[in-house]
Amino acid sequence: MLISRKTKSTSTFFLLMIVAILTALFITSCVEDKGLHTPTPLAPLAPLPAADAAVFDEGTAFEPKTLGIVPGATNSELGFNWYGGAGATRAWVRLFRNNAFVSVTSGRSGRVPAKTGGTMCGDPLVNCDHPEMSWHKVTVTGLASGTSYEYSISNDSINWSHRKTFSTPSAGAFSFAAVADPQMTRGQQNPAYYGMPAPIGNGTVADGWRLTMEKITARGVSLIVSGGDQVDWVGGSGSFSMTNADEVEYEHFFAPPGMQSIPFAPAVGNHDLHNQFAWHFNLPNVGSRIDTGFNVMRAGANSYYYLFNNALFVVLNTGIHLSSIDAARTQVTAMSTLLTNAKAAHSGRYDWLIVHHHRSPHSQSAHSAEPLLGHLVKAGLNELMESQGVDIVITGHDHSYSRSHVVTTADVNGPGVINRTATSADNKNISLNRGTVFFGFPSASGVKYYPLYHRHYDNADYPYLSNGHIGNMGTGSNAFNANNPTWAANVRRQDNTPGYGIFEVNGKTISVRVLQTSNDSVVDEVTITKPTSSSVRVPERF
Repeated sequence: MLISRKTKSTSTFFLLMIVAILTALFITSCVEDKGLHTPTPLAPLAPLPAADAAVFDEGTAFEPKTLGIVPGATNSELGFNWYGGAGATRAWVRLFRNNAFVSVTSGRSGRVPAKTGGTMCGDPLVNCDHPEMSWHKVTVTGLASGTSYEYSISNDSINWSHRKTFSTPSAGAFSFAAVADPQMTRGQQNPAYYGMPAPIGNGTVADGWRLTMEKITARGVSLIVSGGDQVDWVGGSGSFSMTNADEVEYEHFFAPPGMQSIPFAPAVGNHDLHNQFAWHFNLPNVGSRIDTGFNVMRAGANSYYYLFNNALFVVLNTGIHLSSIDAARTQVTAMSTLLTNAKAAHSGRYDWLIVHHHRSPHSQSAHSAEPLLGHLVKAGLNELMESQGVDIVITGHDHSYSRSHVVTTADVNGPGVINRTATSADNKNISLNRGTVFFGFPSASGVKYYPLYHRHYDNADYPYLSNGHIGNMGTGSNAFNANNPTWAANVRRQDNTPGYGIFEVNGKTISVRVLQTSNDSVVDEVTITKPTSSSVRVPERF
């Protein structure tokens, strides 16, 4: 049978159409099998390119200078923060689960100015110059509990980093680690500082931190909380600098792989008073910034809070410098406001209220008589912890370990004067009906160690000692020493080696173990239990 040329052309056209449709369906099926799809453009940023293997497979030549993750406002959120090259103006995070694409989220970025002429990083031979860079922050929401994710990051939505992993905690019991004062430098551990204890690892501060992070990561914790001083740099000639932090110290700090897989909640220490702290961390629920005579960055910025399972964490800024009791009162009032807001935001959703900050008002070491601590205590810092119902406080600053008795306040004795409640006879079990337990942690890197009862400051009216004497300038029976420590003293140790704490939270019980990094020796262990009914708390007075 003869077929016209027109009929043949029409048949060919329809045949080609069918082939095209089947090919498109096949490609779509392959893409869907891989869990991939074209992300929705996120205005006002440029839309992402089409989903294909080149975009969604391993990264194409992008690795950030630093990368870390921080807890979000709740377990369903996570903050990502990294440094990229100069001129980068985008921030993207992609999530995968079981190798299937889940979502892409955009964020914000900014400029890190170049630093030139920086030759005073604690050593005049070290040049701290760095080129211009960019900071990037993204907050991912909608995370499922008890789930493992992969993620990658991008500055331009084209070049992506290699994938890394993190896991969200399951509901119920969880564990977190506590560290303080990694205080990254370019140098050696404890360089001729009050003697020379044996270093760990290769002897550098960076390697001490790496080893501590390896131990923490191996213990499977869901969170790391900090007592402050992430890096060492405070500015040239001992002055505090807004922009002159040594970026190499931050590179050392973020280098351990655990920093990219476990949320790290930083606190501002006295060595963190620079813009880089704000650029390097993507913090949730940041409180208001107040001015107490210094510029805004140094005066209460970067206090924040977050809910993690049944624990509400509030991070306060005691790293700033306060020259008077009046300045401290302003700061304590701001702390009270943040605590009140945090509790209101999560009312009925937590069993534990945990605060972490840098300077401990119950120091047993070099900073015990620090005038700034005296200002804070006289301004009501101890009373604030009890009146707001704070159960546990985690601090650093002294590079030694301490655990207080249960601390309550007594206004009749004057502002900040404390009572203490003894723990059980074996000092290993605490029933927390009222009051606060304060922990002070040693350096997590071995950067330096302060002897116990060392008189780094001379102070006639602070601290309050166990025998009722005030100040550390007494002699004889009034001297500040092992027999007459500060009033809340319970456990105190200086082991001259890095350490960390593991807190296992199970309902209304927290079990704490404090460990040495070098050999896993147990420094201290205690179990804190709250009654099933609500704890009795004094009325809020702030």
